Amino acid sequence: MKHSIIKSLKIVTMVTVTSTLAMASRATAATLKVTIESLAPENGTLLTPVWVGFHNGLFDIYDRGEAASPGLERIAEDGNAAVLSQEFFASGAGSVDGVIPGPNGPVASGDIAQATFTVDSTSRYFSYAAMILPSNDAFIANGNPLAFEIFDEEGNFTGADFTVLGSQVLDAGTEVNDEQQTTTAFFGQTIPDTGTPENGVVTLHPGFIPGACFIQKHLK
Repeated sequence: MKHSIIKSLKIVTMVTVTSTLAMASRATAATLKVTIESLAPENGTLLTPVWVGFHNGLFDIYDRGEAASPGLERIAEDGNAAVLSQEFFASGAGSVDGVIPGPNGPVASGDIAQATFTVDSTSRYFSYAAMILPSNDAFIANGNPLAFEIFDEEGNFTGADFTVLGSQVLDAGTEVNDEQQTTTAFFGQTIPDTGTPENGVVTLHPGFIPGACFIQKHLK
């Protein structure tokens, strides 16, 4: 029987998108602040630096039950957002994205990470993605590109404020969950993409494997 990932991560993170200035109606441009706060318990899981993007509603990071894109694979396995960023710009759905690190790189329990972005009201929607540490290919992201509307149809800023629960952690289906030190990014893995390929699809994460010594030692 597998332990639920929620046992070690009650709440993954809270994300807030706010304006740094008083917003006028029908805004054509705005400087927005994205705040990410980890609500994970002490010695719980961490997040890799979080990728965020602002778009017109047509950038889809993943679909449940389908194979992950190369960009999602790289962020879910290694915390590397570069390929996902390339996919974002190639889609033509948006022109502003970025990566928000924690104070020491990963976003750890109690950390608050922030960054500002200048966008216009054609970028009405907000998306995010990050790897869960430690794991082989666990991640969080919004599968619905329309989930977080930050500007309404008239260009008025509406913002976003949401919490991602441990029960929403996903498995990219790209790497076998062996939870060994040599295949766990940011811990013992020395070369990217060294795990065993799974050739699966995106699903809910099944939870940590009992007895996987490296994972259990980290979460002790």
